[in-house]
Amino acid sequence: MTESVRSSWVVTELAPDGSVERAATLNEASAPDGVLELGRGARGLAYPDDEMADRQARLVDTGTSVVLEDLAEGTGVWLRIAGSEGRALADGDQVWLGAQILVFRGTGTNWVIRHHGPDGRLSDSHPVPPRGFFIGRGSELVLDPDDAQLSRRHAQVAFVSDTLRFFDRGAQNGSCIR
Repeated sequence: MTESVRSSWVVTELAPDGSVERAATLNEASAPDGVLELGRGARGLAYPDDEMADRQARLVDTGTSVVLEDLAEGTGVWLRIAGSEGRALADGDQVWLGAQILVFRGTGTNWVIRHHGPDGRLSDSHPVPPRGFFIGRGSELVLDPDDAQLSRRHAQVAFVSDTLRFFDRGAQNGSCIR
């Protein structure tokens, strides 16, 4: 009979300057069932003074990896888009850049970006041209020239093999997908 031994994962919380704020280990002692919750009242990593929901998300140890699950409470979980390969978009994906939220609707090479301003209201809709475009304060698609959190050429959308991809172009504040 073989015995399964769960691995030990370290969850690191970063401060805005990139330094380690705190770390927690996801192992038998901290999460006997392999689940570590995050939120204001969560068992696991609690953030009592934060603007999170009581149970915002959970980390699940599958044995070979850790999966982040959005518990659909509060504002949801937003992941930073990184890497030069970009992120393939699916119908309904939401991307946050600067103080703007973009909702992507479409399939194949027929896409529309629904732009919501800082107040959450729909500002405009923009069809994505076949060649794609740059997004920012001073780009082909200008979202809000007064948004100081938005870079001049913050991001780019482009079709790669008939798949719409989102590329963060190294903006200081980054781009996140929900």
